[in-house]
Amino acid sequence: MGLDVNDLALKVEELTRADETIKAELRQLQLEIDQLEQRTKIVSQTEGFADTPTP
Repeated sequence: MGLDVNDLALKVEELTRADETIKAELRQLQLEIDQLEQRTKIVSQTEGFADTPTP
């Protein structure tokens, strides 16, 4: 039972494309996380101002 080089090459291409897709999705998720963290920080700062009594 031998390994077909063409089949292996196709599988490598398939896995490479899948790897690039996963990396792109991870980058997008990281951007979304960064945006959520920034919004959370802004909301936290805004709520802090709301807690201060007005004279």
